Amino acid sequence: MIRSMLAVAMLFVGVAGAAAADTKIVYNPKYAEGGKTTIEIETIVDQVMTIAGMDIETEVEQFMIMKQVTGKQKDDGSWPVTSHFEKMQANMKLPGGLELNFDSGDPNKKSDTPELEPVLKLFRAIAQAKFTMIIAKDHKVKSIAYEGNPLEGLDEALKKEADLEQYKMVAKNELARFPKEAVKKGDTWKRTEESGLGSGQTLTFEREYKYLGAEEIDGKTYDKIGATSLTVKLKVAEDSPSPLKILSSELKVKSSEGTLFYDRELKMITKFTEKVRIQGDMKVSINGMEFPGELDLTMKSGSKTVPN
Repeated sequence: MIRSMLAVAMLFVGVAGAAAADTKIVYNPKYAEGGKTTIEIETIVDQVMTIAGMDIETEVEQFMIMKQVTGKQKDDGSWPVTSHFEKMQANMKLPGGLELNFDSGDPNKKSDTPELEPVLKLFRAIAQAKFTMIIAKDHKVKSIAYEGNPLEGLDEALKKEADLEQYKMVAKNELARFPKEAVKKGDTWKRTEESGLGSGQTLTFEREYKYLGAEEIDGKTYDKIGATSLTVKLKVAEDSPSPLKILSSELKVKSSEGTLFYDRELKMITKFTEKVRIQGDMKVSINGMEFPGELDLTMKSGSKTVPN
């Protein structure tokens, strides 16, 4: 779950609007030395996995405020962007009646459940960490790394949950999100995108985007884009630390809605909301034993970007 919320935080999406009937939508964020940005991110997950007739429920609510600062442009034209979390809160209801609560305002608060303490250590490390991306002139992420070694001493399986290298793929997906050709109101396009859930779990969505035209909010004009998930596939990496393995699955998107707002003046997406519900049958393996299963997963996410 750490991985999923970091993934939201790492999105760098830009859209260039045009006054003509056809609008050219391109990934073209603007950077300036000393530029500061605040990003608010909220994620809510409600999951029920039924295995051999037994319901395994998980509920997660996360809220973060991330601060970003752009450094001096390098000789090759790339830009360093350094990020850290000003606030990080997480409330989780886990299988077995366990609960985990974390607030970066009181990071050293212990868990009532000793076996959850390693997860809290990971939250504490991420909440205090700084990391820098080097953004090339073509907007691709050349490199991304933590300052120092904030994950030192953590279990190797937990370190993977906060591995920053995966966000090169996230950035690559973002570059491919929008069409190369100009679009007009009502035009649609499709993309295949991956979303990491942590513990080696990945959801692969086929999404359809639709240009909905201009919309005025509080006296300011935005370009509005709709996003709908059409299909989904779930896979679990072979090296996942989880004892549960997905042998096969027949999952469907039961409902989906998403909206992106592009600020023409700032030339970037400043608000994003999405809600998707997934249901379906699975065959799973737990410690080598096979069981029939069902999944009912609802994910709601949103972000708001404010320049300082």
